Amino acid sequence: MVWKSTKKPEVNVQYPVNGGKFEITMVPILKDTKISREKLSEGLKGVYSVKYALSIPGKSFYIENTNLSKFADSGESQIILSPNLKIHLKDKINPNIKDAYLLTNEEGILTTIIIKIWAENFNDAQKNAHNFTTSLLSWLSLFADVGIDIKVCEITQDDTKTQHWRFNTVGAKKIIDMDDTEKFSIGPISPTFRKLMAAYREGLSGTNSFYKFLCFWKVIEGCKAYNKQRNRKLKRSTGTVDFTKEDRIPNVLEEPEILNEETKNFQPFIGKKFSQVLVEMREILRNSIAHLIPGKNIMDSDDFDNIAICDFAIPVVKYMSRILLIREARLDGVPLYNS
Repeated sequence: MVWKSTKKPEVNVQYPVNGGKFEITMVPILKDTKISREKLSEGLKGVYSVKYALSIPGKSFYIENTNLSKFADSGESQIILSPNLKIHLKDKINPNIKDAYLLTNEEGILTTIIIKIWAENFNDAQKNAHNFTTSLLSWLSLFADVGIDIKVCEITQDDTKTQHWRFNTVGAKKIIDMDDTEKFSIGPISPTFRKLMAAYREGLSGTNSFYKFLCFWKVIEGCKAYNKQRNRKLKRSTGTVDFTKEDRIPNVLEEPEILNEETKNFQPFIGKKFSQVLVEMREILRNSIAHLIPGKNIMDSDDFDNIAICDFAIPVVKYMSRILLIREARLDGVPLYNS
């Protein structure tokens, strides 16, 4: 098999509506092969080269350069070693990891981790490389007492030269209608509702999957508690309550709030009440993320599958939190021009 193209890939990335993890696979044109492009994009059994560009949390987490060939060369960290260093690492647990290296730049800053790994396909390579790399980063973080994260993962199958990138990107810019400045007012807003809005903003702004999930979960819990509090006051003053039929996860094709790229995330929950979805997620996700109790189910960011499960659930908890938050905003008289 021969890789026909010798040009380095350079494309303009169209940002998704909502920011987050973004993946691109580029399949070369191969001569004299009957292997389908779909199979090539999934990856074949063999050796993969995995390259991680590191990042400083809160500073360089998102990709701005859309030149794919430069993605994995944009790493940085707050860890300083010797200049132009290449440290060979050994993994005595996973025999599929053939080689691993830490790289520093000319200033001695740790920027990159490179791994050679035997894998069944791209997902297998990404999973095992992630679990090795993040465990190493957690040790480095403890040793140096400094935060460190991953900005870009670049994977190349050595035989076919098919490449896969996984990186973090900002979402698309949003247009809001505030032409009539006389109507623009955010007050008065109760202190409790301000806390709900703050938690929602934290969820949107967060870069850690577990933290984003917990922020949106807090909004849901807070909205339910806020609604009960309002109804108790209403019942004391008028003898009635504001009864609202419990929400359900809608058909994704009928709900404009649900994006096309997120429809698969909602499929397991269509038609279910919000309360039922929360029950299903509470033990598997919420409690496993929030607590670290020996003997209990624990989720951690060094485990590729744990991150994948959390990322799958985030659009659903975000949707539920937004629906409930907008309802409470309207009941509180908070202006929402685009909702």
